[in-house]
Amino acid sequence: MTLAAPEILTSVRNELLGEAQRSPGLLADLANLERYIAETYSARSFIELLQNADDAKATRFLVTRHGEWLVCANDGQTFSRQDFYSLCRSASSAKQRGQTIGYRGIGFKSVVGVATSVHLLSGELRATFSRDLTQICLGSHTPTPLVRIPHTLALNQDESVLGLVRQLEQSGYTTIFILGGLDTERVQDEFDQFDADYLLFLRHIGEAVLTGAKPRNYHCKRRTLDASTKEVTIGGPDRRSAWRIQHVGQCDIAFSLVDNNPVPLNAAAAIAHAFLPTLESTGFGVRINADFSTDPSRTRIIFDDATLACIDDAAQAIAEKILEAALAPDDDSNLLACLTPTADLATLALQKRSFRTELISRVKKRLDHLKEKITLAPNWLNSPDAQNLASSLHQTLLTPSPSQRDVQTNFMRYLGVKTLSAEAVIKAAGTVPISPKGCAEIVSHCVRNVASGVSLRQLIDKPIWIGTGSTATFSLTTLANKRSTLDKELVETINAAGITSAELGRMLKSAGLQNESLLTVLPGAGTEMLAIRPTQAPEQNSVLDFCNEISPQKPFDPLLPNTAPQTGNTPAALIITSRSLPAWRGAEQYVALMLGEHGYQVEDRSRQNLGYDLYVEKEGRKYYVEVKLLDYAGQPFIITTNEETVARECGDAYIIALTLRGSNGGAHIQFVHDPARTLKFVRQCRQWVWECSEYEFSQKSTN
Repeated sequence: MTLAAPEILTSVRNELLGEAQRSPGLLADLANLERYIAETYSARSFIELLQNADDAKATRFLVTRHGEWLVCANDGQTFSRQDFYSLCRSASSAKQRGQTIGYRGIGFKSVVGVATSVHLLSGELRATFSRDLTQICLGSHTPTPLVRIPHTLALNQDESVLGLVRQLEQSGYTTIFILGGLDTERVQDEFDQFDADYLLFLRHIGEAVLTGAKPRNYHCKRRTLDASTKEVTIGGPDRRSAWRIQHVGQCDIAFSLVDNNPVPLNAAAAIAHAFLPTLESTGFGVRINADFSTDPSRTRIIFDDATLACIDDAAQAIAEKILEAALAPDDDSNLLACLTPTADLATLALQKRSFRTELISRVKKRLDHLKEKITLAPNWLNSPDAQNLASSLHQTLLTPSPSQRDVQTNFMRYLGVKTLSAEAVIKAAGTVPISPKGCAEIVSHCVRNVASGVSLRQLIDKPIWIGTGSTATFSLTTLANKRSTLDKELVETINAAGITSAELGRMLKSAGLQNESLLTVLPGAGTEMLAIRPTQAPEQNSVLDFCNEISPQKPFDPLLPNTAPQTGNTPAALIITSRSLPAWRGAEQYVALMLGEHGYQVEDRSRQNLGYDLYVEKEGRKYYVEVKLLDYAGQPFIITTNEETVARECGDAYIIALTLRGSNGGAHIQFVHDPARTLKFVRQCRQWVWECSEYEFSQKSTN
């Protein structure tokens, strides 16, 4: 049986008033609970009222100041008895989880933070909530909650705000709250913090009007594309945003659109919604919405079974989208850019448990098979040549987006995807045409990166060189025999990579290209270039010849310090002295070259921000090597917080290679194992790094 509005008010009032008279202690407890809710829901009263309006299937929402009053209205369904009863009680909502945004029955209590009286007009229902009226009815000064016992509407008929109410009702607004006794500062905070994106995952609200110090209108249009996809456009006073929302399982994934193309959000904007925004980062360049459980403030997600089930759905959806984008024949780089983590993957396992750590780790598990399906194009090779080579490799080659090259490369490596090696690129270049730029990039990479696995001697014999006036590729030896000079564009591109023609000339001579040939292939190479270095027999291209053996009987291994003596306060470490440290090699490259000559497999990871420069492996032994270049023995050096964290985690497998350039052009390398334990670091405030200034560096060779 449907009750008339006066009967609804009377029945609910009598029940709650009788309960309060029988249990005054309960009423005091509820007053404290209400105060806690008001503090916890700070600056979220408008959001809760907006949510309630959407649950009532309202399409319009309005908040306005009228003199000393705050008026909030919507055009949704009017209050039934059950709705009104739930509004009065705490945590007794009749809403079902998953069917509506709110379900706890406590969100409306947040208005207590901005007002001391509330008047409700919904259809024919009229009621007032007032602590003073409640205490008068009870005949007691016991603390009472504001929103608990309803009273007959207690507004003077000559109040000007009632004129506004009549106008709103005539305009189709069906439920109106009038808030009095305002905390004007908190009300202004509510106006200031209201954001257009609050409308993003709502289901019905299409217009929100807020009139505080100045009017602000927000509009939201929703267009269904298919059963699981819709586009949402939100307009506000200062900006307009467009979104594509895909519904998968229990979650929605929202991609920000610019010119109808998805673009990644930054970490601050990529937040999780429990229909309304939380403070949790998703860890990806998208927003994610689901029926996540939250703390009372509705800003932090808690990890109960319901939340974890929703995170599983989100992880599955993201993994499927990443796989789809990575394997797309047209390389959907925009979509993949949105699904690239914004978090630091190198320290993810060390971070405190959060929504983003849970989501990223679950996505990784679902993409474990991706490494068998794709190969990552190397960062140093231009995209057109990389895609051209992919056809000859008969495999899917993923080229990272230029704008996110480093982070996408790190993400793919985090997933276990291998990068196409320089040897594979050179092999493919033998069957597929490659541009002069691509040839120059191959040469520059192999020269600059000693861990590439391709020596300069091998490069000379590979068909990756282009002669003047030709587009075909040949080996450098062939061009020399033809007395053809190198293509000017090729040389200029090599120069642009930081390798001068003079340095290239020295390197080619050291690799065995004789002076006459050098004069031929290098345009402009003459006596001036040759004078840089006298004609001589080719060098031994091996650091092994520059290292001092520990003993004739025992094989030399630079990372086994057990035979090295203790040097002062510095732990046992091997000192290696070379006769030359080429000016065109960095310290990391020189250390990598030396380790490679001693049988180690070396991967240069210096650009990946992993907390170390080189990953080396030999006979089952794995090390993480951080290279520090010193100007003088005893010079303090620093390690970053990231490096210090990884050093502590890896223990004896973490090594610092102290590299000192000698006055005679030589170099001395000292390897220090487990530096986090064996060296003394002092925390400095320059940018939170770790500095070591107490160690001894011996420049004597180890015999």
